[in-house]
Order: sequence, then structure tokens, then C-alpha cells
Amino acid sequence: MTKEIKKEVLQMGTGILIAGAILSIVLMIVRRQVVSVLLGTLAGCLTAWIYFAILGLAVEHPEQKGRFFLLYILRFGLIALVAYWVLVYRLVDPFGALIPLVFPRLIIMLRARRGDV
Repeated sequence: MTKEIKKEVLQMGTGILIAGAILSIVLMIVRRQVVSVLLGTLAGCLTAWIYFAILGLAVEHPEQKGRFFLLYILRFGLIALVAYWVLVYRLVDPFGALIPLVFPRLIIMLRARRGDV
């Protein structure tokens, strides 16, 4: 992984962590389930960060179509696996786990609006 991609992945991880903390606070107030919300948000934020890291690996060498396709399948397989696990395993809050999956997209939009991208 190149230095630029590592930097982007770390910055995204920081943004996901901050957004996850805000989401946890809001969901703990609304849903009143501290452990469930924390576990769900942790699972969702970790999944979103891994997804973005895999995306970084995919765009590093776009000319390798086979690798790009394999990483594409891996990314969406990860999302499907986590979504299934969250909906079946009741200890984890589904809102806390599924909402963070859109954090990378929101962070990219905010950074583009500020001119950081």
C-alpha cells in the first residue's frame, strides 16, 4: 500500500471513529441500550474502515482487472456478512452497526465540500 493510500485510510479511520462516537452517544440516548449500541457501533465502524482499506488496495493497481474484481467481491461480501450477522445476532444493535457503513461516503462528501480531497 502506498504512503498516500495509507494516509487516506488513517484519515478515514479517524473520521469514522469520530462519527461513530457521535452516533453511539445519540443512539444510547434514544435507544437506552448501552452495551448493544456500543458493540453495534464498534462492529459497524470497524467494518466501514476495513471496507475503505480494501477499496484503497483495489484502486492502487486498477490495471489489474482480476485483482480489482476479487477485492470488489470481498468488499461486498464483507458488508453482506456483517449485515447478516447483525440482523441475526441480537446482542448487537442493528442501527449502530449498519449506519456506520455510510460514514466513508459522508466523510468523503464533507472533505470534498471543504476542498480537502
